[in-house]
Amino acid sequence: MVVDVYRGQPWYMARPEPEDEIAGTLEASNPVIGPGNRPALSFVLRTVDDELPVYAAGVVDTLGPLAGFHLQIRGKTVDFTNQGGTRELWIATIVAAGGIGE
Repeated sequence: MVVDVYRGQPWYMARPEPEDEIAGTLEASNPVIGPGNRPALSFVLRTVDDELPVYAAGVVDTLGPLAGFHLQIRGKTVDFTNQGGTRELWIATIVAAGGIGE
């Protein structure tokens, strides 16, 4: 099963970061809402050695059912630390790495 998230979106494709394949477990998070925060970071991808907030504007209903599963994700890690933000994962596609639909 392949789930399209932002693949083909002009704003996603315009980002200069390279696409990577990242395996991890998607988990819901409770983003802080307020000035200067990014409430669209409502998920986190936990990998063996990292934890990446996941950009999920307009796709919470798509990602929600995938929370708790180990996934193979193709996407871009976008670094906003030089602007006072954080690194975040923008997802192009998701492939179930086990458990979903089995």
